[in-house]
Amino acid sequence: MYRVFETKDIVKRAVLLRPDRINIENYPAGIKTFFNSSIIYNEEENLLEVYGRFIVGYYKYVSAIAKLNLNLENNQSQNYSAETIIMPDNKLDFWGCEDPRAYNFNGYKFITYTGRTENYFSGEIEKTVPVTAVKYKNWIKKFYLNYKDKEYFKNLVSDKNAFFFLGNRTYFFHRLHIKDSGFKLVISEVEDINEKIKDEKNLEKVDILDYKEINLQENFEKKTGWATPPLEIENNKYLLVLHAVGHDEVYRAFAILINKKTEILGISKYYFLEPKTAYEKFGDRPFTIFPCGIEKVDDELLISYGASDYFTVIGKFKIDELLDFFIFFD
Repeated sequence: MYRVFETKDIVKRAVLLRPDRINIENYPAGIKTFFNSSIIYNEEENLLEVYGRFIVGYYKYVSAIAKLNLNLENNQSQNYSAETIIMPDNKLDFWGCEDPRAYNFNGYKFITYTGRTENYFSGEIEKTVPVTAVKYKNWIKKFYLNYKDKEYFKNLVSDKNAFFFLGNRTYFFHRLHIKDSGFKLVISEVEDINEKIKDEKNLEKVDILDYKEINLQENFEKKTGWATPPLEIENNKYLLVLHAVGHDEVYRAFAILINKKTEILGISKYYFLEPKTAYEKFGDRPFTIFPCGIEKVDDELLISYGASDYFTVIGKFKIDELLDFFIFFD
């Protein structure tokens, strides 16, 4: 198609967050991992809010989500205090809360994460589903998708790599695994959720109005997934990072540009990030970089990603360097 099996890694590894240097203030045990983190830039205080997935034990690999603040002016060799903000508490995330995507949505902070459902170890359908927490007075689990009236979602094994996007309509990006038909990148149009945000129900379903499959996978890849929520880089142009797993089992990252209609405006010809350090090549899941967050700070882009299912890395790169790799569509 458009991309080639080649990486031009432009990301400078700026900050490595080690789990042994992170203390969870409201949990009475040390953590084993802190990875697959997302970020929101707090411009007033010039700090990054880092939302990471952490694990305290390996028996069932159950995750929760914690937040720490990263000072951009002084971030070397520090110990960090974090607080748990999202824990398993219902049937949709009973076996864990994974891989948060944190982003701003129409004036609110959202975190969409992968919930390991009550079916995770015992069922064949809906083993994982996206759950969205909204910062409204406190972090409240608010939204889950209503699949029931859509035949397309009937044999859904798992749904992950997800986030809302407010374009010309309300969209939901997610990566499905459907029984007997494999992995699918999907953009669903969903009902308007602005009024529902103010309703303090703990769990509220969101209806899917329509959906479309997006085929970005090349023949040298086993699967692809949405990585970071869209970041507006200029008027009606949004940068969106994806991850891809090659037949060599290595995770790499590429990017697309979309508009408010979710039309694809361009795609990077090369991967721009792949495992190259020891901590990215060796860990609980070797050769894994897993981006979950991206923000613009001054003239640089900051990208947060999990390294080998163990560490969190904050990387830096220039937007123009990435756009130099792009193939643009008319």
